Amino acid sequence: MTRAPRSDLREAIIRASVELGSRLGEEGLTMRAIAKRLGISATALYQHFESKAAILHEIRIYGADLLQREIVEPVADIDDPLARIKAAADAYIAFARVHPWIYAVLMEHEQINYADMGADEIASFLRPLTAVRTWLREGRERGLIRDDLDPDMSSLRIIATLHGLASMLNSGRFDEEHPAVPIRNQEAFVRDFIDSMICALRK
Repeated sequence: MTRAPRSDLREAIIRASVELGSRLGEEGLTMRAIAKRLGISATALYQHFESKAAILHEIRIYGADLLQREIVEPVADIDDPLARIKAAADAYIAFARVHPWIYAVLMEHEQINYADMGADEIASFLRPLTAVRTWLREGRERGLIRDDLDPDMSSLRIIATLHGLASMLNSGRFDEEHPAVPIRNQEAFVRDFIDSMICALRK
């Protein structure tokens, strides 16, 4: 097995950890498995990361950057802030479905301990929420969004709503056999769900 150059080893560890976690889940993400995948000793691995928890923290940082690239940045040029929020919401659900394990590490594992993080790191984790808040303020200033909506709380509600939808989709809660509300077309359901959310914001 080809060994990763030492200068690139830390980044290679993160990539290997994401691949293992995505394929095997957190139980399969062990220090021994990561070292074996990279063809290095456990000692070399521990020189970069003291524990699996430290690797998971780095995966969260990786996931936060990926969220920014796949959700926030692609919609930045959309002029209408409501259309921007809708496009970001679509991308959020797509992200959760394409990267279910990374999404779970980011949004469904234990709470992030912000007290142990610097201001820049906290800001990086909060970028989607901050972006939605900014877009809501812009929409209200342009007369597109209801005046009674508080951008701070509304942005949090939007993220919480999308998280609930993403988690239920990824856990298989929505399907054709649901005893109360069978969902025969998930794509149409998600589209209507997001449309309704955006409609509730309009002035």
